[in-house]
Amino acid sequence: MPETPLISIVTPSFQQGTTIEATIRSVLEQGYPRFEHLVMDGGSTDETVTVLRRYEHLQWVSEPDRGQTHAINKGLERSRGEIWAYLNSDDVYRPGCFERVAEAFADPSCQVLVGDCDRIDLEGAVIGHDRAQLERPEWLGCFWRWGRGVLIPQPAVFVRKSLLDAVGPLDESYDMAMDLELWLRLARRAPFTLLHQTLAGFRVTPETKTSSRPADMVEESRRAALAHRELVPAAERAEFVREVERQTAGHLLTLAEERRESGLAWRALRYQPGAVFSRRMLKALLLAVLLAMPLAAWGPRGHRVVGLIAEKHLSDGARREAARLLSGETLAEVSVWADDVRAEDAWSHTGSWHYVNIPDGVPYERSRMDPKGDVITAIRRYEGVLADRSASRRERATALKFLVHFVADVHQPLHVGRAEDRGGNGIELSWYGKPSNLHRVWDSGILAQIGLSSRRLAEALDRRLGREALGWRKDSLLDWVDESAEMRPRVYDVRGGKLGERYFERNRGLAEQRLAQAGVRLAALLDRLLGER
Repeated sequence: MPETPLISIVTPSFQQGTTIEATIRSVLEQGYPRFEHLVMDGGSTDETVTVLRRYEHLQWVSEPDRGQTHAINKGLERSRGEIWAYLNSDDVYRPGCFERVAEAFADPSCQVLVGDCDRIDLEGAVIGHDRAQLERPEWLGCFWRWGRGVLIPQPAVFVRKSLLDAVGPLDESYDMAMDLELWLRLARRAPFTLLHQTLAGFRVTPETKTSSRPADMVEESRRAALAHRELVPAAERAEFVREVERQTAGHLLTLAEERRESGLAWRALRYQPGAVFSRRMLKALLLAVLLAMPLAAWGPRGHRVVGLIAEKHLSDGARREAARLLSGETLAEVSVWADDVRAEDAWSHTGSWHYVNIPDGVPYERSRMDPKGDVITAIRRYEGVLADRSASRRERATALKFLVHFVADVHQPLHVGRAEDRGGNGIELSWYGKPSNLHRVWDSGILAQIGLSSRRLAEALDRRLGREALGWRKDSLLDWVDESAEMRPRVYDVRGGKLGERYFERNRGLAEQRLAQAGVRLAALLDRLLGER
């Protein structure tokens, strides 16, 4: 290989005029002497072509294609470099990336190089970081282990072109997991080399396919894993296949719960038909029928976000005691328990505990109390139980589960609601062109549009926390209630009843702030009730 090998970068593109220039410049500004950048555009009608014409070094075409995978293969066919990679038109390389890649490939044993990768938002701000992992090559097909022993950040993957020629181009029957399928083929030929330096930035937006089509990603990942099951040792292969089917069904059920789409639950049944009568399956199917009811202030995704943030801010003593009471379960894992048990006779009376109705301009103490209780009386009740070290472990564990949920509830503005419209449930409107109601928009619509998983959203929100979080820890329960009530004018501003991008952009920051506040305040509450004395 020459001292400075030629690096070929292929960028598939379609209607990415707002981000492709950052992608191009991240390649051009490497300062590396030998590279080629091939942009395969699918006939964009936005400003993409105008941007491409500004850069004479590019090799590009703009013409209809059969999708992203076909576009990558078109670029691969034209590539002349010894080292090859593809970079999507909203992702970027970090400075010095090509120099580090060339140094790594100077070792002939390096066939596939995987670096670390930042996660960035639309403005390019870092919201997370992925460290390359591959403890065992057969784990590549274990999509459920992602982040636990296996994590391959696609923008930070580089391949020796001779190996790529041997295994063949990307499989165009895949639209989502074509990179995973290629990695599985590569892993059957050569080991992966991990380089723990940040080579790239992966842009996370609601429009990316991984964010907007997670169910399709799960099903294609399953197909790729089973197609290359030979990577798994023969003695473990049968169990691997069973686990793939089980995890596929489980992931689809989680999405069904988060998005309240019964169709996803039916898709899960393809992979685990015997689960049709399981409690979780029946619950997922029932959710579609109960959409109009205020089941969970933020939906399962938001409640998990609050639990995840709280876990990061607990004192060591409170964390140990919480783990003991919950028998090792995390706050995120128990965050929707209070919704689950409402269907049980023993807890059917707790429905009114998830919200409070307060008229405009009237403080809580002067408002009409619900004789069945409300979220404020419930929090106060279970604070007392959790603080009582003479109470049984079961009683305190129940109190802890309720508090994890109710603290999140009271931070959702429509759970400090108006009785006349049932916390926004009675306000019918459209959300991105689909029938909905205001409560449902705040319950799950805004978070679904953000497009991040619970864990990634929690990481992003936690990373942004500043000194204001110290003040949040000192605020009282009634401060939380007053804040939610004061947000009503903004939340209820639904003129015309057709909500979409404008309402989302105006309120996304507010929703994210309330989740962060709930997580920080939950941690402070549990530190007080569970910390060492």
